Order: sequence, then structure tokens, then C-alpha cells
Amino acid sequence: MKWLIPLVLVLVMGFLGVQYLGNDGDAVSDSVSDPRDTATQAAGSAAIEVQASEQTTGADTVQNASTLSAEAIQAAQASMPAGVDLASLTTRLESVIGSTSDALSGITDIESARTAVTGIEAASDKLSGLEKVITDLPDAANGPINTIVSQGVESLKPLIDKVTAIPGVAERVQPVLGPMLGTLQDLTD
Repeated sequence: MKWLIPLVLVLVMGFLGVQYLGNDGDAVSDSVSDPRDTATQAAGSAAIEVQASEQTTGADTVQNASTLSAEAIQAAQASMPAGVDLASLTTRLESVIGSTSDALSGITDIESARTAVTGIEAASDKLSGLEKVITDLPDAANGPINTIVSQGVESLKPLIDKVTAIPGVAERVQPVLGPMLGTLQDLTD
């Protein structure tokens, strides 16, 4: 009878061990999520929330995307190479989109379009530098980057439509905007 209590304890411990570690560790692996999955899910949630939020100006929309994708940025940061600050990159990307939005908002005629082209060119140059860094980032950065770029492009489209409807303006801004929008589109592919 003395052996019954230790036997029961061994059986209970064996049962608990199988439950915890059984099935080749599936229980443990299921509880640990991949940073890319977390980043993608957070970015998706951020995109849905941004679409549901009220959009006032291009800069406000980009700021909303930034605020809502902060969780995705934090999750993705864990898989970034040493020395890469994803939050800084996304802030700089938002700045490019915001500068472009501001330049487009100031266009009322051909003369203001000439002035705006300088601002758009400066933003495009900054984007070219960012593109080189962003294309080398791990896949986990795609969620936050895609959210910011997609929402930014969506905020720019009405402004582009508005200014290109002004006679003579499309010819001034299109040579700069076309390649810039192409670069932004490439970042989401």
C-alpha cells in the first residue's frame, strides 16, 4: 500500500507532462507567435481602423495611419536588423507623403504649380533614399510600411485629381508625380 501514493503521483506528473509537452510541443509553439504574423495582423487591424476613421486632409490621414499602426511597428521592430529603427523610417515616409500633400494643396494655378513642383521633387528625392532602405527590410516590415503607403496614396489621389483638372497644371506636376507614385506603389508590392 505504501507504493500506491508514489505511483499515483508519478502517473499524475506523467499525465501533466504529456499534456504540457505532448504532441511534439504544439501547445508551446501555438502560444508563441511569429513577429511577422503579429505585425501583419496589427497592420491589417490598423488599415481597417484607418478606413473607418474620418479623413480630413492628407496629412491627417497619414498621421492616423501612423498612430494606428504603432502596434504593428512595435511588433515588427523585433525582427529588424540591428540599428534599423522602423519607427523612424515610417515617420520619414509619412513626412514624404505629408510634404507632397502640402505641396499639392497649395496648387491653384500654373504659377503655384511651378512652386509646388520644387517641393514635390524634394519629397521624391527623400523617397528615393528611403526606398533603398525599405526594400532591404525583412518581410515583417511590410505590414506597417504597406499601411502607411496605402493610406498616404489614397489621401493624395483626390488632391492629384483636383490639381490635374486645373488647365496647364497636369503638364507641370505629372513628370514629378508619376515616378513618385510608381515608387510608392513599388513599396507596397
